[in-house]
Amino acid sequence: MVPNKLLLSVSPKLISSNFGYRERCPYVWISALAILGVGLIACDSHRDGLTLFQAGEFAAAHRPLELAAMAGDLNAQNLLGIQYYLGLGVPRNLQVAREWFQKAARRQHPSAQKNLGLLYLRGFGVTQDYHQAYGWLHAAFAQGETSAADYLNLMTDNLTPSQMHQAQLRINAEIARESSH
Repeated sequence: MVPNKLLLSVSPKLISSNFGYRERCPYVWISALAILGVGLIACDSHRDGLTLFQAGEFAAAHRPLELAAMAGDLNAQNLLGIQYYLGLGVPRNLQVAREWFQKAARRQHPSAQKNLGLLYLRGFGVTQDYHQAYGWLHAAFAQGETSAADYLNLMTDNLTPSQMHQAQLRINAEIARESSH
């Protein structure tokens, strides 16, 4: 999804013949076209993978989603996490599911944050950790993932208010570290 926004916000200036950028900076122009081409491939791969995933063709969806995820598509990363978590078209692998969820969660994808929080809450593929679970679920809820609220409410018996606050701070710091890279 992000590459589409990039194309919509950047391409009119680059394509405009009145802009004159091509003549002054030919190497930048070629680099911009190469970046836009990669964005188009990632968009197409994600769209194809998403269509196949929604159609229940999970094995066929895997490679296009993987290409899009490796290109940085957060939705594709989350879908790959779901594929590995449930074993849809790939062998079930909770550690790989966690890795994909974590990549997207650190870059502020709310559904991936919720999914990662649930892995920690239940101890699936990770050591059960209520602090990590609460922190990721709270991050998801703060971004509008309202379904995370039910799990947050369940956790109030497991953590003190101070522990909840510390968990939020720890996850926010982890997200901030990722966004600074």
